[in-house]
Amino acid sequence: MHTQHLCMGLLHGKEEGEDVHCLNFSTMIERAGSDKGKLFKEKTDLQRQVGDLANAVDKLNREKVKLEQEMEAEEESIVNRLQRQLEGLLHNLRVIEQKLGAKGLNFEDLGIAPSELSMTETSQIYARTPSASSSLFRLNSDVRNSSELKRGGSRGL
Repeated sequence: MHTQHLCMGLLHGKEEGEDVHCLNFSTMIERAGSDKGKLFKEKTDLQRQVGDLANAVDKLNREKVKLEQEMEAEEESIVNRLQRQLEGLLHNLRVIEQKLGAKGLNFEDLGIAPSELSMTETSQIYARTPSASSSLFRLNSDVRNSSELKRGGSRGL
């Protein structure tokens, strides 16, 4: 409204330069309105893009958590399988040791030194349960004690 009054006032002055100035001013106002519309549309588009990106980030975070859970479950499954295999091997070793003991033999009689049967620090690190750790320790102690008893002349297990 103010622009119309300004232009009307300029037109009443009937000066030719002022008339051209009024038209330029109107054109500038129209352009500003058009620019404002374009900026508003651009702002709306950017807000939509930000929303889309936020949704994508949320989806990726959910997928990441799901993958981490799947990997953890797979790792636990592998560790449990290996633990069962290790327990089976240790059981078999105890059975062999018992059978050797029943025949009056030990691992050394077969050329197997007790140090070859002892658990290393690395092996003990992977024993995940207290019962597994203690059974590994018991086996080492049993093998050493059995060997010592054999050397001392006593038989036993």
